[in-house]
Amino acid sequence: MKEPFNAMNRIQQDIDVYEGNLPDLFSIAWKGYLFGLLEWQLTDSITYARCMSLLPNTNLDPILETLSSKASPKIGIKSIEINIIDEIRPRIQNHINTFDGNLSEDYIIAWNGYLAALYEWGVINGHSYDVLISMMPPISNPNPVLTIFSGRVYELDIRQVIEEDIKACEGNLPERHAIFYQAFLRGLWEYGAISPKSYKKLLCLLPTPLILEDLNIFPKRGQVPKSPGFGVSTQVCIELNSRIQENINAFHASLPDYYLIAWKAYLLSLAQWLVLDWEDYQQLLTLLPPLSSSDPVQRIAEIIKDCV
Repeated sequence: MKEPFNAMNRIQQDIDVYEGNLPDLFSIAWKGYLFGLLEWQLTDSITYARCMSLLPNTNLDPILETLSSKASPKIGIKSIEINIIDEIRPRIQNHINTFDGNLSEDYIIAWNGYLAALYEWGVINGHSYDVLISMMPPISNPNPVLTIFSGRVYELDIRQVIEEDIKACEGNLPERHAIFYQAFLRGLWEYGAISPKSYKKLLCLLPTPLILEDLNIFPKRGQVPKSPGFGVSTQVCIELNSRIQENINAFHASLPDYYLIAWKAYLLSLAQWLVLDWEDYQQLLTLLPPLSSSDPVQRIAEIIKDCV
């Protein structure tokens, strides 16, 4: 029987980020995730109870009871995946019908947490995950399920990449590197892959002053976009296409290097986090001139692709 990958550590890290006051929606997302592990026999009842004991009680807890199937589902061979979709789809639809088509966000978060567990542990594949997620509206930013889905892997791996780069540069990180990391982290923060606290901590590793706020690339403060959820990238692609074109036109088609670096890092973060699907990511890259293969920033991008 599988043990949830660092589940207890990941829960504790979320609790620490919020200084012991984990928001209710984060708690219900974790409980949905853990319930998915238990129901599909990815963990045992003892481990489940230990993980659940870390989470505060909320007035949303009764939602979990409504996620359950009357018949206990069993994991079988991959060829029965269509039966798994047929098992789960009516349960989601039943909730949607109960709310006359307007499923409340707490239920959406619980279901997203549940499905994230099934996807992460191979009960369903990416296509099945997208089919089931598409039944529900996207979750507002910050999306607690996105944090749960990756644990804190992004934060820890990126910290390691930055620290190793700083060490290799003998403490004098070049401005081009700093711009790349700033833009990459900004994309992760905007779409909920890392918390605001983690975002600030990682930025503190970089030399100051930070210049990205002066670039006309990102949404202004107070206008951070809503997270569209996994596999839903069309509207984001349209918005980014417009913003890139505005930058290119502003510089009469000769985009400065620091804009080019920032855009490439920002787009990579959204592709890594599945906000953009790979096709849309590649389409947006065609708007930008390529970096030299010998450019150190290009090397950083390849390291991040491998590590994150």
